[in-house]
Amino acid sequence: MTRAALPYTLPVGASSKGGWSRPGRKCTLRAGDHLAGRGSASGFFRGATMQQMPQFGPLMQSIMALDSFDKRRREYKRVGWIYAARNPSFVDPVFKIGQSKVSPVKRVDQLSNSSVYRPFELVYWVHVSDRDRAEGHAHQLLNQYRVNPAREFFQASVMEVARALDRAAAHFPIPLGRTARSGFLGPGLVPVTVRCSRCGTANRVPRLLVSIRISCGNCAKMLTFAAPANPG
Repeated sequence: MTRAALPYTLPVGASSKGGWSRPGRKCTLRAGDHLAGRGSASGFFRGATMQQMPQFGPLMQSIMALDSFDKRRREYKRVGWIYAARNPSFVDPVFKIGQSKVSPVKRVDQLSNSSVYRPFELVYWVHVSDRDRAEGHAHQLLNQYRVNPAREFFQASVMEVARALDRAAAHFPIPLGRTARSGFLGPGLVPVTVRCSRCGTANRVPRLLVSIRISCGNCAKMLTFAAPANPG
């Protein structure tokens, strides 16, 4: 990974060394500085939000954050992602919901190397403290939409899928230390606002990685949410 320099204003009390600093002190974070698991992320990310690293996309921010945790510690042994993916070759509008300890993009690429003739598309992802239990939680929330009890495919709307993943992430947040006072890592994909051109209503929608059509919550006008060009 390229060690691109990232100017960053540390939150109050945080330090690039994992200790304490003067509020607002400037430092430079390089993409590889915390990727080898040296030290704890509880110092660097305490009080920070994912959006405080704007030069990197949400997924890269999430990868950097999760890679920085010391996996020898009990609370970080099962960190990972829950993802939703779809395949255009499927007749039915179904989503695969799984868990991964590697980046969701890499995991979806692995799915695309299977027997399907079109690649899977990553639709949504969340990072969680226990990927196995969080996956089970999401599956339980969507149980009525499960196509086959033995498979991880669900015929639900994309909004319902995103909502289930968000609830699983809220149920299994990633702690930034050993106690609740340390806080938790913020969400990777923050909801966005789609403003209605007819009535001006700001419609809050999940930051999906695919384009969708939504109905304005006030006047019912159909609106388009355009997916980002790069999921990273």
